[in-house]
Amino acid sequence: IDAFAIKNKKIILGIYGGSICYVGIVAISRIMLGAHFFSDVLIAGTIPYIIAILCREIIVKKCETFKLFFKKKQSEEEIQQS
Repeated sequence: IDAFAIKNKKIILGIYGGSICYVGIVAISRIMLGAHFFSDVLIAGTIPYIIAILCREIIVKKCETFKLFFKKKQSEEEIQQS
């Protein structure tokens, strides 16, 4: 969503909601058919989610959160040393 600069909240909600519903339906159907266990589906959903969050942070946000985190860590260490 950030990459396309969509500002309309209804469109964003529709994209997220539609994606979550689709993934949920597929996950439930895989469990009900006996093709996978719940743990398989959970891990298979978690790994791409984490990768997507990291890619968004690195590519779209240019590591802003990481920079803020390390800057805050350094300032806390400086306070403790003085």
